[in-house]
Amino acid sequence: VTAPSGEFFIDQNRLIVNGPVVARSASGFSLDGNNIEVNLETNRVDTTEPVSGALPMGTFRADKFSADLKGRTITMQGGVKLRLQPGKTR
Repeated sequence: VTAPSGEFFIDQNRLIVNGPVVARSASGFSLDGNNIEVNLETNRVDTTEPVSGALPMGTFRADKFSADLKGRTITMQGGVKLRLQPGKTR
């Protein structure tokens, strides 16, 4: 993860990363956005500003984004564009 700044709230176990934020993983996931909040206690990632990114199965863009890392679910809202690559969804 790279970003110009961020704040860690120890008492809340919460990190707010101020953008532009660029996050990449070795497994092919990426997320680009601004002001992304990471709750380390609940394993959630949330933003209320537009994001874009990629998954091993395709790319996405949305006005709002939430991910439950434990539950392995992603919720996108507003202006959502999702492009899946055939054969990559398994």
